[in-house]
Amino acid sequence: MSGLDDALVVNTMMRGLLRKYLADVGDHELYERRGANSPGWVLGHLILVNRMGCKLLGAADVAASTDDERQYYGPGSDGDVPQNHQRTLDELLSLEEETAHRLHQAAAEVNSQQLDAPNPSQALGKALPTVRLMAMHVLISHLALHTGQISAWRRAADLPPVLQFPK
Repeated sequence: MSGLDDALVVNTMMRGLLRKYLADVGDHELYERRGANSPGWVLGHLILVNRMGCKLLGAADVAASTDDERQYYGPGSDGDVPQNHQRTLDELLSLEEETAHRLHQAAAEVNSQQLDAPNPSQALGKALPTVRLMAMHVLISHLALHTGQISAWRRAADLPPVLQFPK
């Protein structure tokens, strides 16, 4: 047990919801912005952040994101992805699955001493002062925020709701 086990459960549930939100989205609309970040940008961004999370947790075997990936999908990017840097939904889902799997492995292998170390993030180090808190953000709140963006995008596209609640 790494101290991130509960966060991994929530991450798995949120990633399943993300896939449900994307099940009826076609490649032709993947990068359309409808008042929110496009699903293509969100997936590319989540892939990049999964890699960052792996590095945060000490997984040295994870390839770094390219300069182009950081430019178009990184924190602070504007959400506009040139056509020559766009991927299909299947490609994005495969990469998200691959990077999330490695992130889960890294989270399962990390020890308490590593988790209690200072968060090296310049942007979030003050708000989330330990690696543990930053890892929880990557695994839960960051993913939830961007899954919510896809939900908003779906509503703007007049797509049917994914979650059905009894009335």
